[in-house]
Amino acid sequence: GLKQGKESATMIFGDGRRFHGRFHADKMREGVLHFMDGSWYEGLLENDKRDGFGRHNFVNGDEYEGQWKDDLIHGQGRMDWK
Repeated sequence: GLKQGKESATMIFGDGRRFHGRFHADKMREGVLHFMDGSWYEGLLENDKRDGFGRHNFVNGDEYEGQWKDDLIHGQGRMDWK
């Protein structure tokens, strides 16, 4: 069946990404997405892409917190360089 609801679930993708959070209609909706390079994103997603408010921690320690649209930094936010 479709993954959805208020309960959290973990999914590991074929490309190595790992997501823990809520799904809606089989799509990631809100949670933490870990990438193969060691970076991670915590926040909202739409159609399995970062979309809305979220925080991305890069491998080198840099961090962006703010708005996303279609998996890209978009709108207001704050970038902290380490």
